[in-house]
Amino acid sequence: MKSVCSLCGNRTLVLVLFAILLWMFLQFVVRLTLDQPSQPTSQMARKFYVFFRRGKIQMWLDGNLVVEGERDEEEIGRGVLLAVFRSDGHRTGSRTFDTCGTSPTMGAYLESIPGERVIVFAIISSPCNLGFLARNHLIQMGSSSISTLPFGSTWIFAVHKRSNPAAIAVLAEAASTPRPETGITTAPLTLQFDFPTLAPSDLLVCQSSSSSSTSHEKRSRFCGLTDGYPEVCRCENPHDIIFHPAPLQLETTSEFMVDRRINVPVAVIAGNRPYYLNTMLRALLMTSGVDPALITVFTDGLHAEPGHIADLYGLRSIHHLSSGRTSTAMISQHYRSSLSASFTLHPRAGFVIVLEEDVLVAGDFFTYIAQTLPVLAEDPSLYCVSAWNDLGRENETGEPGRLYRVEGMPGLGMAISRALFEKELLPNWPSPLKKWDWDMWMRSPAIRKGRECIIPGEK
Repeated sequence: MKSVCSLCGNRTLVLVLFAILLWMFLQFVVRLTLDQPSQPTSQMARKFYVFFRRGKIQMWLDGNLVVEGERDEEEIGRGVLLAVFRSDGHRTGSRTFDTCGTSPTMGAYLESIPGERVIVFAIISSPCNLGFLARNHLIQMGSSSISTLPFGSTWIFAVHKRSNPAAIAVLAEAASTPRPETGITTAPLTLQFDFPTLAPSDLLVCQSSSSSSTSHEKRSRFCGLTDGYPEVCRCENPHDIIFHPAPLQLETTSEFMVDRRINVPVAVIAGNRPYYLNTMLRALLMTSGVDPALITVFTDGLHAEPGHIADLYGLRSIHHLSSGRTSTAMISQHYRSSLSASFTLHPRAGFVIVLEEDVLVAGDFFTYIAQTLPVLAEDPSLYCVSAWNDLGRENETGEPGRLYRVEGMPGLGMAISRALFEKELLPNWPSPLKKWDWDMWMRSPAIRKGRECIIPGEK
């Protein structure tokens, strides 16, 4: 009888073919297993790794990047960076404190961090300028190096802050001193330790909350995701997160007002300064004539905390990944993306108000904008309207009827038109490869074209 398979008569060839198929199947199973994310167990130590050199820092947990910073030296080169993590590895806080000042707020921030947290510190350039309180706080936490580090050193320090405020366990510490001939540290500094087992974080639960259930749920969710906001995350007299601002008190109306509220989208440009953003948004939401529905907070990079703050106050937030080789290029592209998104979100808007995360608006900010935007809309010789006067001082303000036209672009608290952005700025916006400061570029004669901006006057 003839075999159906012409190869069946050769048993050796059949066995070889079967072995090859079995090997390919096993390879597939192994690859599929490796592709699945590994879940740490109580028996498996979780590894935390820190890489640090001048201008660059990375933190990894179980092979996942959890902190990354790459900035010019003036931004990262003189600060104590703190990163705080809870039991599941979620980063609940990140701050940089200037070591060229007294750093009085670092101790207060550390005090506000609850128990069952891992805190990682990194410092570069100027540890000798730490204030006494901050330095003493680090010594009390168990650092054996911070008191003797010379100028120009790099340093990494990790601790486990337990539920008992007095119980702090040092996890690891490393330091590198500068080369004598240069006075700086060039070699990278690394640190690795086992991420400890932490108790799960408790949600904020207040027995007799005077706020609404929705407000309390927002507050509880925010406080479970972020640390360092004791004025919000407490049950007794916490800061309000819902505001009732007064309407605009103007006798005239315009297309830029609806129901005595400003009818212009507001773009809040945020980086990684969440404490400033929180203060700024609170002031903005209490300003007469504000419409929260028109506010969008734009965030970038790996920073989740600014978005959590926007959610706390019920504001829209949009996140995009950073692009650009330098910090100035990243900021420039952040502005480009944010302005584009603002006009896309509001297709009928002819103008947009731009605010940065560290700008505090005055109580009459929208009153000023509502009265000056009609002038910007009608006068082609104007470039922008700004509520910032570089020469203004507190004792020289108070003349609401006086305005200046200036040959420049203040940039802070300003409004620009859609026509300017879409027809002139966007087509010529510097690429991510350029090192342009976006505001310096907008002030350049080729872009400004002799046009002026309106700013508040003085006494």
